[in-house]
Amino acid sequence: MKILVPYDGSPASRAAVDEVARRPWPRGTEVCVAAVVEDPPSISLAEGGELYAPIMERWGERLREEAHRRVHRALERLKPHPDLEVGFELRRGSARETLLELVRERRTDLVVVGSQGIPGQPGLHIGSVWYVLATHAPCNVEIVRVGSRLAGDCVP
Repeated sequence: MKILVPYDGSPASRAAVDEVARRPWPRGTEVCVAAVVEDPPSISLAEGGELYAPIMERWGERLREEAHRRVHRALERLKPHPDLEVGFELRRGSARETLLELVRERRTDLVVVGSQGIPGQPGLHIGSVWYVLATHAPCNVEIVRVGSRLAGDCVP
């Protein structure tokens, strides 16, 4: 079995990782914790725009480093599970498109996703992604909710 867990470090994505960690799985189940870092918004200036390119590249690199640290913390939560083969993917691009592409590439059997990401945080916004995964992924998608506060939430 192949499981994909989109991860942005939010309480909902941590709950998704915890849900995978707490269940019994067949020996050899592959779990991929995936983070997608969206490129920083581009700044277009008539003159001197190239001066900002190094700053934007550093910003993007910091976002990737933060995502890498978050993913490795998630991997630590899965490590004690003896039946899981755990790995990760860190990619750049649009979270929705990139995750769907990753699901197809890996021939994923199950996506376990949190229901809400970190508002205003650049990078992977789980809250806007779960709906796209649930409606477009070619596999089963489990949405893990956190707390009763989310019980009344709906997709606009």
